[in-house]
Amino acid sequence: TLNIPENVGSIGSYAFYECIGLTGSLIIPDSVTSIGSGAFYKCNFNGDLVIGNGITDIQQSAFDSNLFTSLTLGSEVRSIGNYAFWGNDLTGTLTIPDYITSVGNYAFQWNNLLTDVECYVARDIINSTGCFLDTNITTLRARVNDNSWSNGADIIGGKSLTVVKDLT
Repeated sequence: TLNIPENVGSIGSYAFYECIGLTGSLIIPDSVTSIGSGAFYKCNFNGDLVIGNGITDIQQSAFDSNLFTSLTLGSEVRSIGNYAFWGNDLTGTLTIPDYITSVGNYAFQWNNLLTDVECYVARDIINSTGCFLDTNITTLRARVNDNSWSNGADIIGGKSLTVVKDLT
Protein backbone atom coordinates (compact mmCIF):
# COMPACT_ATOMS: atom_id res chain seq x y z
CA THR A 1 0.00 0.00 0.00
CA LEU A 2 1.20 3.47 -0.85
CA ASN A 3 0.35 6.19 1.65
CA ILE A 4 0.27 9.59 -0.01
CA PRO A 5 0.55 12.33 2.62
CA GLU A 6 -2.20 14.96 2.86
CA ASN A 7 0.26 17.75 1.96
CA VAL A 8 1.09 16.37 -1.51
CA GLY A 9 -0.37 18.61 -4.23
CA SER A 10 0.58 16.77 -7.41
CA ILE A 11 1.93 13.48 -8.67
CA GLY A 12 4.08 13.84 -11.76
CA SER A 13 3.97 11.89 -14.99
CA TYR A 14 5.45 8.40 -14.60
CA ALA A 15 6.19 9.09 -10.89
CA PHE A 16 5.60 5.44 -9.92
CA TYR A 17 5.99 3.92 -13.39
CA GLU A 18 6.37 0.13 -13.14
CA CYS A 19 6.82 0.17 -9.36
CA ILE A 20 5.80 -3.47 -9.16
CA GLY A 21 6.34 -3.62 -5.41
CA LEU A 22 3.27 -1.45 -4.82
CA THR A 23 0.27 -3.61 -3.90
CA GLY A 24 -3.01 -3.25 -2.02
CA SER A 25 -5.26 -0.20 -2.22
CA LEU A 26 -4.47 3.35 -3.26
CA ILE A 27 -6.18 6.39 -1.81
CA ILE A 28 -5.43 9.71 -3.48
CA PRO A 29 -6.08 12.42 -0.85
CA ASP A 30 -8.13 15.55 -1.60
CA SER A 31 -4.94 17.66 -1.47
CA VAL A 32 -3.74 16.15 -4.76
CA THR A 33 -4.95 18.32 -7.65
CA SER A 34 -3.10 16.70 -10.55
CA ILE A 35 -1.88 13.25 -11.52
CA GLY A 36 0.34 13.05 -14.59
CA SER A 37 0.19 10.60 -17.47
CA GLY A 38 1.30 7.10 -16.55
CA ALA A 39 1.80 8.10 -12.91
CA PHE A 40 0.86 4.63 -11.59
CA TYR A 41 1.35 2.69 -14.82
CA LYS A 42 1.97 -1.02 -14.37
CA CYS A 43 2.30 -1.19 -10.60
CA ASN A 44 0.70 -4.15 -8.83
CA PHE A 45 -2.07 -2.45 -6.85
CA ASN A 46 -4.73 -5.08 -6.24
CA GLY A 47 -7.33 -3.41 -4.02
CA ASP A 48 -9.53 -0.33 -4.06
CA LEU A 49 -8.70 2.86 -5.91
CA VAL A 50 -10.16 6.00 -4.34
CA ILE A 51 -9.54 9.26 -6.18
CA GLY A 52 -9.93 12.31 -3.97
CA ASN A 53 -11.98 15.43 -4.56
CA GLY A 54 -9.01 17.54 -5.69
CA ILE A 55 -8.56 15.81 -9.06
CA THR A 56 -10.38 17.20 -12.10
CA ASP A 57 -8.61 15.35 -14.92
CA ILE A 58 -7.34 11.79 -14.92
CA GLN A 59 -4.54 11.77 -17.45
CA GLN A 60 -3.75 9.16 -20.08
CA SER A 61 -2.69 5.78 -18.66
CA ALA A 62 -2.59 7.17 -15.12
CA PHE A 63 -3.71 3.84 -13.59
CA ASP A 64 -3.15 1.60 -16.63
CA SER A 65 -2.15 -2.06 -16.15
CA ASN A 66 -2.77 -2.50 -12.43
CA LEU A 67 -5.14 -4.92 -10.70
CA PHE A 68 -7.51 -2.48 -8.97
CA THR A 69 -10.79 -4.17 -8.06
CA SER A 70 -12.96 -1.12 -7.34
CA LEU A 71 -13.00 2.53 -8.34
CA THR A 72 -14.37 5.56 -6.52
CA LEU A 73 -14.17 8.85 -8.41
CA GLY A 74 -13.94 12.12 -6.48
CA SER A 75 -16.68 14.68 -7.00
CA GLU A 76 -14.44 17.07 -8.94
CA VAL A 77 -13.32 14.58 -11.63
CA ARG A 78 -14.51 15.83 -15.03
CA SER A 79 -12.47 13.92 -17.60
CA ILE A 80 -11.02 10.44 -17.83
CA GLY A 81 -8.12 10.15 -20.26
CA ASN A 82 -7.30 7.53 -22.87
CA TYR A 83 -6.32 4.18 -21.32
CA ALA A 84 -6.76 5.66 -17.81
CA PHE A 85 -7.98 2.38 -16.25
CA TRP A 86 -7.00 -0.02 -19.03
CA GLY A 87 -6.17 -3.56 -17.95
CA ASN A 88 -7.31 -3.55 -14.34
CA ASP A 89 -9.55 -6.01 -12.47
CA LEU A 90 -12.46 -3.67 -11.75
CA THR A 91 -15.37 -5.88 -10.73
CA GLY A 92 -19.16 -5.67 -10.74
CA THR A 93 -20.82 -2.41 -11.69
CA LEU A 94 -18.98 0.65 -12.96
CA THR A 95 -20.64 3.97 -12.10
CA ILE A 96 -20.12 6.95 -14.41
CA PRO A 97 -21.37 9.94 -12.33
CA ASP A 98 -23.21 12.93 -13.81
CA TYR A 99 -20.24 15.27 -13.35
CA ILE A 100 -18.05 13.41 -15.89
CA THR A 101 -17.76 15.38 -19.14
CA SER A 102 -15.48 13.10 -21.17
CA VAL A 103 -14.21 9.52 -21.20
CA GLY A 104 -11.19 8.76 -23.36
CA ASN A 105 -10.51 5.98 -25.82
CA TYR A 106 -10.01 2.52 -24.30
CA ALA A 107 -10.44 4.00 -20.81
CA PHE A 108 -11.89 0.81 -19.30
CA GLN A 109 -10.77 -1.81 -21.83
CA TRP A 110 -9.58 -5.16 -20.44
CA ASN A 111 -11.45 -4.84 -17.16
CA ASN A 112 -12.96 -8.24 -17.85
CA LEU A 113 -14.63 -8.56 -14.44
CA LEU A 114 -16.95 -5.60 -15.06
CA THR A 115 -20.51 -6.74 -15.67
CA ASP A 116 -22.69 -3.59 -15.74
CA VAL A 117 -22.54 0.18 -16.11
CA GLU A 118 -24.62 2.71 -14.20
CA CYS A 119 -24.46 5.78 -16.42
CA TYR A 120 -25.54 9.25 -15.37
CA VAL A 121 -24.22 11.06 -18.47
CA ALA A 122 -25.28 11.52 -22.09
CA ARG A 123 -24.41 8.80 -24.58
CA ASP A 124 -21.77 10.78 -26.50
CA ILE A 125 -19.66 11.26 -23.35
CA ILE A 126 -18.94 7.54 -22.98
CA ASN A 127 -19.10 6.42 -26.59
CA SER A 128 -15.35 6.79 -27.15
CA THR A 129 -13.39 4.26 -29.15
CA GLY A 130 -13.08 0.94 -27.35
CA CYS A 131 -14.10 2.34 -23.97
CA PHE A 132 -15.69 -0.96 -22.88
CA LEU A 133 -13.94 -3.47 -25.15
CA ASP A 134 -12.81 -6.74 -23.59
CA THR A 135 -15.06 -6.43 -20.56
CA ASN A 136 -17.98 -8.65 -19.56
CA ILE A 137 -20.37 -5.72 -19.46
CA THR A 138 -23.76 -6.76 -20.82
CA THR A 139 -26.08 -4.05 -19.51
CA LEU A 140 -25.86 -0.29 -19.32
CA ARG A 141 -28.42 1.45 -17.12
CA ALA A 142 -28.92 4.98 -18.46
CA ARG A 143 -29.98 7.08 -15.51
CA VAL A 144 -30.15 10.44 -17.27
CA ASN A 145 -33.24 12.01 -18.75
CA ASP A 146 -32.20 13.01 -22.26
CA ASN A 147 -32.86 11.83 -25.79
CA SER A 148 -29.42 10.28 -26.31
CA TRP A 149 -30.50 7.00 -24.74
CA SER A 150 -33.21 4.53 -25.68
CA ASN A 151 -34.01 1.04 -24.48
CA GLY A 152 -32.64 -1.93 -26.41
CA ALA A 153 -29.48 -3.19 -28.06
CA ASP A 154 -26.79 -0.63 -28.81
CA ILE A 155 -23.06 -0.45 -29.39
CA ILE A 156 -21.46 1.73 -26.73
CA GLY A 157 -17.73 2.21 -26.47
CA GLY A 158 -17.14 -0.55 -29.00
CA LYS A 159 -19.21 -3.10 -27.09
CA SER A 160 -22.64 -4.50 -27.88
CA LEU A 161 -24.78 -3.83 -24.81
CA THR A 162 -28.38 -3.89 -23.70
CA VAL A 163 -29.39 -0.36 -22.74
CA VAL A 164 -32.05 0.08 -20.09
CA LYS A 165 -33.26 3.63 -19.57
CA ASP A 166 -34.01 3.72 -15.87
CA LEU A 167 -34.67 7.00 -14.08
CA THR A 168 -35.49 5.48 -10.69
